[in-house]
Amino acid sequence: SQSIVIHIIIGYLYYHFSDYENAFIHYGIALSLLDETNLLTSELYNHIGDVWSNIDNVDNAISCYQQALHIGNQNNIFQSDIHQKILLKKKNSIQNPTDERQINNIDEHDRSIINLDNEIQLKNYQNQLNAEHNLTSIQRIDLSYQIGLCLMRKDDSPQALEIFLKTKQMLINEQLDDENNPTSIQCVDLSYQIGLCLMKKGDFPQALQSLLQAEQIIIKNPPLWNRFPQLLSTLYDNIAILYFLLDEPLKVIIMWKKSIDMKINFSYN
Repeated sequence: SQSIVIHIIIGYLYYHFSDYENAFIHYGIALSLLDETNLLTSELYNHIGDVWSNIDNVDNAISCYQQALHIGNQNNIFQSDIHQKILLKKKNSIQNPTDERQINNIDEHDRSIINLDNEIQLKNYQNQLNAEHNLTSIQRIDLSYQIGLCLMRKDDSPQALEIFLKTKQMLINEQLDDENNPTSIQCVDLSYQIGLCLMKKGDFPQALQSLLQAEQIIIKNPPLWNRFPQLLSTLYDNIAILYFLLDEPLKVIIMWKKSIDMKINFSYN
């Protein structure tokens, strides 16, 4: 178990240094020590897919992502982030839209997602927020959050950050993030998205503070739903990256160990 964790951490660090050959070596060693039905194996295939993606091997990347999804499905886990990676890779691999053979490789569900117009969706949320005067506070907060996500998909993280910060303040003002209130999860989501925006901005200390705040909310009031383990382990992954960027290697290892332990324990459940 410890050797698996060590090899994954080393592989992950090599990946972020763009040393893909050594990343493959350590990910491969970890993979050889894991059972194919283990949820951690799914996460590992996801990371290996990222390596293939970075060296522009689309076929191998998609194959790894699909294997990650397959293992996740066996454990009754829907991994939307991996699903979106597959969609983007398929979309980008279609160089000629008249190539029916390639287009037909994308099923109808995939095609409907790919064809979603983020700009139209953004305007729709904005119109709802501006036109509807009878919206509840929770509805306004949800619409604002969705607007922020649309802006993130547009790579407009500065504007998204502004929206997320205002939305979080709305939560605080309305006291909707009370520990006994189910909307506490909204505070977690907002803190997480704010952290991601700050990472893109290069403000790593503030990003870390925001992600640690999200972690504390989850730990203090763990939600009783199946999103909890994946959400917390993803937080640990991103916190580890921030510690790495802030040159705190010991904390990187601690956070990665927490993330991997969470994934291993959850897969056994």
